[in-house]
Amino acid sequence: MIYHNDSKMWSGLQFADILAWSEYQKITLKRDEFSNLIDKTKQEEYTFEKQKMKK
Repeated sequence: MIYHNDSKMWSGLQFADILAWSEYQKITLKRDEFSNLIDKTKQEEYTFEKQKMKK
């Protein structure tokens, strides 16, 4: 069975949708600024967590 959930109610669905959309932009339309933005955010989050662990 297939269920449909409202993405407004599930933040995980919103995040998955953003990831899929950014990859679609990158692969199909050759626009990688969105996936680069996500990669940059991951790097900043990693740096923040690493600094937090040092304290």
